[in-house]
Amino acid sequence: MVIHNIFIFKKSGICIFGKNFTNTYKMEDNLISAFFTAISSFTQEVIGEKVKTVEMDQVKFTIIKKDTYYYGILCDKSENFFFLNDPIKQIHKEHLKQVKKCKIKKDIEYIRDLEFDRKIEQVIDGIFVNKYDINNRRSHN
Repeated sequence: MVIHNIFIFKKSGICIFGKNFTNTYKMEDNLISAFFTAISSFTQEVIGEKVKTVEMDQVKFTIIKKDTYYYGILCDKSENFFFLNDPIKQIHKEHLKQVKKCKIKKDIEYIRDLEFDRKIEQVIDGIFVNKYDINNRRSHN
């Protein structure tokens, strides 16, 4: 499994968390989240469905919605949408725990709290790096 980036953002397009795993693709968190918010709104309006995946030559960007949060994953094109859903469920569960623990209001559109970011990064590392072992799999590709 090769996960390049993960983002957590709100419907407004404001990114509340971003992590780069590989440094292969450097991107601005709020640019990506705003782009997907706009394209989701556009596809919802035009065809009645929100976009879930945008594929490029070698990578794809997948969006998974949980409650009021969107989780964006930039990964290799071969990654399965359904495989990504399980770790995102776990990240979302832990994310909500941290929101409660750090006493962050869920209805605000912007969260920039270094302690919160550090805790969410630890959760994501624990799920993707440890459980799914993305670093070892990446080195064998």
